[in-house]
Amino acid sequence: MPARATLPLVEDGKAKALIVIPDQAPAHIEAAARHFASVIEESTGALLPVHTESALPAGSAGPRLFVGDTRHAAQLGLQSDALEEEAYKIEISGNEGIVIGHDLIRSDDPHRIEANSVATRWALNHLLETHVGVRWLWPGKLGTYIPKHRTLTLPDTRESAQPRFILRRQRIPAMIDGPPDSLHFLTRAQREKFATEALQWQEAHQGGQRSNLLIKGQPFLHWWDRYGKTHPDYFAELPPPLKQPYQGRAEVVKLRLSNPAVLDQIAREYTEAGKPDVWKISPNDGGGFDTSEETRAWDLPPNQSLEAIVYSEANLTARYIQFWNLTYERLSSLNPKLVLNSLAYASYRFPPPKERPLKARMILSLVPSYTEYDLWKGWADTGSMLILRPNWWCAGGGAPLLPIRQISSYFRFCASHGLVGFDFDSLMGYWPTQGFAYYLVARLGTNPELTDEQILDEYASAFGKAAPTIKEYLRYWEAISDKAGYSVHVGGHSGPDAGGEFERIVKEKGISDSPWVGSLQILPYLYTDERLAPAEALLQKALAALEDPREETERQRVAFLRKGLEHLRLLRDTMESGMALNATKSPSEALRQQFEERSKALHAYRARLADEHVIWPEHAYNFEERAQQPTVGKNLGKQAPDWRGE
Repeated sequence: MPARATLPLVEDGKAKALIVIPDQAPAHIEAAARHFASVIEESTGALLPVHTESALPAGSAGPRLFVGDTRHAAQLGLQSDALEEEAYKIEISGNEGIVIGHDLIRSDDPHRIEANSVATRWALNHLLETHVGVRWLWPGKLGTYIPKHRTLTLPDTRESAQPRFILRRQRIPAMIDGPPDSLHFLTRAQREKFATEALQWQEAHQGGQRSNLLIKGQPFLHWWDRYGKTHPDYFAELPPPLKQPYQGRAEVVKLRLSNPAVLDQIAREYTEAGKPDVWKISPNDGGGFDTSEETRAWDLPPNQSLEAIVYSEANLTARYIQFWNLTYERLSSLNPKLVLNSLAYASYRFPPPKERPLKARMILSLVPSYTEYDLWKGWADTGSMLILRPNWWCAGGGAPLLPIRQISSYFRFCASHGLVGFDFDSLMGYWPTQGFAYYLVARLGTNPELTDEQILDEYASAFGKAAPTIKEYLRYWEAISDKAGYSVHVGGHSGPDAGGEFERIVKEKGISDSPWVGSLQILPYLYTDERLAPAEALLQKALAALEDPREETERQRVAFLRKGLEHLRLLRDTMESGMALNATKSPSEALRQQFEERSKALHAYRARLADEHVIWPEHAYNFEERAQQPTVGKNLGKQAPDWRGE
């Protein structure tokens, strides 16, 4: 049997192939080609030249890899616009390869929060993953694993692919321009580099979307400002002494769903917008739901308490099903192609009751815990298109929260039951402690058939001979996470997710059961020195396995994980002192001094490591300030906000 032909890229450390891009190639195509060449150089020491078609060296006839819509590809009948959106094609035969992709470039801002869909780069990344063994573990150079090779070849192949899900996103915060009063640790140039590396990590894992079904925003966000004075009847009736705007926040005000005038106004706005195929119908975040008699008549079960309704603790799905059905009936008469878009969240996340079936054609973003299988299945049975939009990353408070099996099992279940995309809010940037969870979802998002063990092997391979110990380290934190049983429910105060240490400590210590606030307050109780010691010993064992001077990069990766544990210690101790101050009417000067010293140490550590992706410090402090938690002095004595329903 003849040997399979190959396209030689590098032989014995010397470049053999040229990369050819179109004349006047778009910036993203040239960037993709040069990125591919730089990774090959990092692996082999040989830089593949990049030329436009018209600038090929005279008489050059060696191996060539054509990238993008070159004339040569067109002569072979290969053009990107003939592919489906976000699809790519790779054809390699002998000394020649063609790589094209249907890219969706929505912005020329390199620091955009929304990722473009760079299918051409994904095709080149596929070659790097499959034939070089490259892995993108976390943002930045250290988090990119590029195995060393002396020779690299690409086998003959014909491959076509398109991301399985129409939306693939783990939300990266806007790190370029934070709030004016936020703590800034980096220069603008450093923040731009930081944001670029984070977005490149997401792009490496096929972040993007290809559907206009996934419009953003909350359509009623400004209704109170527009209509609050002229049409107060549009808005939720609240029991005394509450009044609109609820909690003084116009952006959370809910509608009086049963008022026909509300639907009339929606229809007017829909018509004025040109009757688009997709219309957002999701309520604003927060509590303050309507307690009018007419809207309560839509509820199943009936006669739920006014307090439960207002504070997002009732089951309000039936009223929203009624509202969505009526809205769809009205608007689809204006445009039969209509699809409504909404969250299924907080008190309206429960599946529809049998007595109130969903008739509207919808795409729904569900916000479940990673144990609510019946919830997902109930919505999947409606035939709606479903987006997984959890708040899982908001839990943990910087600790190594790694419920690996729970995350992967739930994701795979969703993938086999109606999942069309995922949108994780928000990626907090705790890369040394929670980064494997981020990586796990990124890999499942490109291939849900991967096993946990395969993904663990991928991640650990970047640590060289220490790989078995790193796997043991991650499994240690998985066992601790399962034992802790963190609350990752929606609504801020919906109760613990499972009967574990989190639930017990919440009851014993009187701390918040919120996955946002409670995750910070529980650090001194869950992450004691005794619990950290075995993990630190494993990392020390990993370092001991890396004695060769050539293993410096692997040692740096182990040190990266250790820095995450050191940050956890400092955050834990600062929270401990801050909570003690808040709980003491007349705190001693020694306690005040202890808090100041710990808070300064935390701040200094975050500043020192601000550009390493160990912690995204500005994002962390902004989050902690929103939660009114004492990681800095100005938050002392403040009451945590009521985030029920958010």
